[in-house]
Amino acid sequence: MPGRRVGYVVAIVVNVVFFLLVNVWPTWRVVPFLTDAAQELVVLVNLSLIAGLVVNVLNLALDLAWVKAVGEIITSVIALVVVVRFWIVFPFAFPEPGFDWELLTRVVLGVAMAGTIVSVIVQVVVLARLDGTPPSYHGGMTAPETRDALIDAADLCLSAFERAVDDVPEAERTAPFAGTGRDRDLRDVVNHLHAWHVLLLGWLDADAAGRSPAFPAEGYDWASLDDLNLALRDRYRDVDLEAARRRLRTSHAEVLARLAGIEDASLYDPSRHPWLRGALAEPVHECLGAHYDWAIEAVGAARAPR
Repeated sequence: MPGRRVGYVVAIVVNVVFFLLVNVWPTWRVVPFLTDAAQELVVLVNLSLIAGLVVNVLNLALDLAWVKAVGEIITSVIALVVVVRFWIVFPFAFPEPGFDWELLTRVVLGVAMAGTIVSVIVQVVVLARLDGTPPSYHGGMTAPETRDALIDAADLCLSAFERAVDDVPEAERTAPFAGTGRDRDLRDVVNHLHAWHVLLLGWLDADAAGRSPAFPAEGYDWASLDDLNLALRDRYRDVDLEAARRRLRTSHAEVLARLAGIEDASLYDPSRHPWLRGALAEPVHECLGAHYDWAIEAVGAARAPR
């Protein structure tokens, strides 16, 4: 996603700037309340900055959820070591009494320790879930809480996506998108939505037959999602845009018909589907309403003036 990549670039720049400030100019020695004892901590601070730089370069190049999670764990552990050493060495010399700067500094360091520990725990959980949980396509659109609401949301979001496509002047609908993203034009976006309907129907078929489906697809896991999406893009590039839109409507209707026969308990009880490690409603919503919501944003971003 472009927004995430901008964040990685900003983080890279920040790490480089702080490394230069600490080591080149004006260096850490100009900080008036640091004592010479801080010298022994500079190595750890540099290690933390270099680790952050490397992790964000990898995130920028790969943008994979598991790489981000592992990187967050590594940088958080290093940061925790740095903060603990600052607590022990405490290389600070504050002005004359009048305000308890030492207490304030201890509180800040304590909060920093707690924050890094929480960050490690959160990222370990994220990493553990990545093996069986699909990443989210959307920006905070949570799954509706009943089957009927899920179906209604899917219909509404598909209609909104159809309107977004219709709003594109007919002469421009086959024009290539700007940039070098995965989806090259409107047809690729429509085909992408249909392809995930096909995958979803396969999951539902296997689950109904008592089998654990290939999740997300045979030969792929969630860490190789980019490769899967490229394969799907090329696999379904076999019809023109209008035919692709008709095919999308058909697969949408097929999925909703299948959902109509699934009870809420089966959709929302995480224990019903061990292969999924969660509620079935989540990937269903990701392949329907949330996916259409993503597609609207993707089309808008691709057509935005550069």
